[in-house]
Amino acid sequence: MSSEATTVFFDNPEEAQEFAEALSVVTLTVDRIDDIEITDDTARAKVSGTVVELVSGDRVETEISETELLRKEDGVWKLCNTG
Repeated sequence: MSSEATTVFFDNPEEAQEFAEALSVVTLTVDRIDDIEITDDTARAKVSGTVVELVSGDRVETEISETELLRKEDGVWKLCNTG
């Protein structure tokens, strides 16, 4: 992963503000995986954890608990639902 900095210049403050508001960083920490059900090459599991989002300098932390659908492809389990 690269840690290079990029400098961005704007013609006016409104444009800079719009850019800053569009920036977002999201991390997910998985605390638990429960209720795993496997059927052939598909699975369902309840995932619990914390989502931390950094938006325009504000940190928002949300606890989650969701059932995720997975599919085994080439021997690797992958999430197959995206929203």
